[in-house]
Amino acid sequence: MVRAVDACGGSARQLHGEHDGNRFVFWEYTQDDASEYAYVIEVKNSSTGVLLSANSQ
Repeated sequence: MVRAVDACGGSARQLHGEHDGNRFVFWEYTQDDASEYAYVIEVKNSSTGVLLSANSQ
């Protein structure tokens, strides 16, 4: 997950880690005057991932 975020141009990884066995990456992406804040969470003991995202201007 971390390498995928690093490969995105214009994004800056802010935080990555693990909580209760669930791995996550948080980053902020800014373009023009708008910012996107996103979390990708890999759910422990599953094949499930979750993307949470919010935009602001």
